[in-house]
Amino acid sequence: MRRATPVILAVLLGALATAIGMGVFLKLANDDRIRLADEAAQAKIAIKRAEEEKATIANDANRKVAAANQEVTKAQLVLKDLQEERALLATAKQLAKPSTRDLRGWQPVISLGQGLGLSLPPKTSVESNDAAALTAVKTTTTSAWTDARWLSVGAYDYGRERELTSALATTTPLAYLVEGRLLLGVQGSLGNGDRMAVLRIREAASSTHLLWIKDPGTLGYGNGIERFLATLDFRD
Repeated sequence: MRRATPVILAVLLGALATAIGMGVFLKLANDDRIRLADEAAQAKIAIKRAEEEKATIANDANRKVAAANQEVTKAQLVLKDLQEERALLATAKQLAKPSTRDLRGWQPVISLGQGLGLSLPPKTSVESNDAAALTAVKTTTTSAWTDARWLSVGAYDYGRERELTSALATTTPLAYLVEGRLLLGVQGSLGNGDRMAVLRIREAASSTHLLWIKDPGTLGYGNGIERFLATLDFRD
């Protein structure tokens, strides 16, 4: 028995050492597993972040491309308008400024709100002159005139232009050139028989003003609408 005791102790000590070694190994293996799992989780987060950044970059690039395409389209439209305007400048009827003698009795008017000046013929006066519009009325009217207003100049409004032109039964296109500005539109008859011209004033391929004028007659001689339009003086 005494001889067996050292052997048993050695076996027990070996088993204990083996158990301790296995415990250390298992702990290290568990630590490695935890570390690898954490690294895998971090890698997934990094991959997701990279994908999100990639998507953001792609979206930004798409937005920039779309914006660039819009700018190109705008530039092409402006170029087209400029080319059309150049052609109209060559064909529009140029109206020369009337002489002082021709405008005797006319009233000069300046509209700061509209950035222009003009002259009103006798028997007419200003009804309003502000940022909204310059409007003139006849001080004496005939029975054919149901509204004393015969002239209005305001900021260009596409909807208002459509409304005015749609009220004309028949239309004839007009194109004038006054002080380097194009006046484009139509002339036609209203339901009560009055004749009216609706014109948009353009500069550098952009419509700046909308003007309508009822036919005032000859205003002394010739075409009254043309004679009045020739008095326009642009100040902006």
